[in-house]
Amino acid sequence: MMKLRRIFILTMAVGLFLSSPASAEWKTYEGIYYGGFELSNFYSCREDTPWWLEITGQASAEFREFHEDQFGESEDGLSELSELPEDAKYLADRLFVKIDGFLHPEGEYGHLEVFKYQVTVRKFHTIRIATETDLKKCDHSN
Repeated sequence: MMKLRRIFILTMAVGLFLSSPASAEWKTYEGIYYGGFELSNFYSCREDTPWWLEITGQASAEFREFHEDQFGESEDGLSELSELPEDAKYLADRLFVKIDGFLHPEGEYGHLEVFKYQVTVRKFHTIRIATETDLKKCDHSN
């Protein structure tokens, strides 16, 4: 009986390890990120369905550094747009990003669990204010 219990515990531990993002397949994705209050939408250039984007670890520091470089240290987030040219303001809430991410299986994610998928970001390769070309290529929200 004790041996059976050890096998069960070992099987459960291996299952948890294999299903965690740490051991998952990380891929590179490009797309448009919308962030804000109760908002963390990611539109992959390859998919029509938006994903909830979760920023963790080093990626969080990379994002904060980009934000401070572009918008100063405002606590208003990406809504602090006074430094941008007038014609760029409507784009500034949308960022083009290239990320290393783990795409979670279909489920319920994000604010009010309205997203079917979540991507967890471990690294940003590119973060910039989205251009018209980026939006035409990747933003499927319209």
